[in-house]
Amino acid sequence: GMQAAPGAIDHVAWENGALQCHTIGNAPAVGICGSGIIDATAVLCRQEIIDETGAFSDEEEAYSLADGVALTQKDVRMVQLAKSALCAGMLTLMERGGACGERLPRLVIAGGFGSFLDLHSAAAMGLYPAELEGGASAIGNAALTGASMLLLRKGYLAQGLELAKSAETVDLSTDPGFMENYVECMSF
Repeated sequence: GMQAAPGAIDHVAWENGALQCHTIGNAPAVGICGSGIIDATAVLCRQEIIDETGAFSDEEEAYSLADGVALTQKDVRMVQLAKSALCAGMLTLMERGGACGERLPRLVIAGGFGSFLDLHSAAAMGLYPAELEGGASAIGNAALTGASMLLLRKGYLAQGLELAKSAETVDLSTDPGFMENYVECMSF
């Protein structure tokens, strides 16, 4: 993967029986960034080029996305480990917080990565629990927005301090539910 810079594949789709890649700045493809890897993995899973175990179905070691840019088996394995940990963490927190049934929490994705992320692709390949897709949104640079809000509205500081006090730490490394979820979230 590479940073979101000109020439990075940032979106991938399957159109007219072939893979279509979009690059930042419409520049010639020189690599792939996070959102492109998520899209490519989701698309290749939908097309059954990658099976549910994360292996390429034709036993190849890589799949060409553009001239000189390929998604490798190693890339897919890294995505698999990361998405499994992320999704399992969210499921464990939802279980611990009693977020089930009609009280599904909102999923707010902050930062630059979230701005480029296709939320449907991310849910489809298991980056986050599929039941959160309807309540998922990307909000960009939340730290900057939050800092501005604190400076402009005095009441927000007290509210923030109260929230911080009521927050609860969940140690996922020792949580038996997390390990169970981690194993289950591994497949695509």
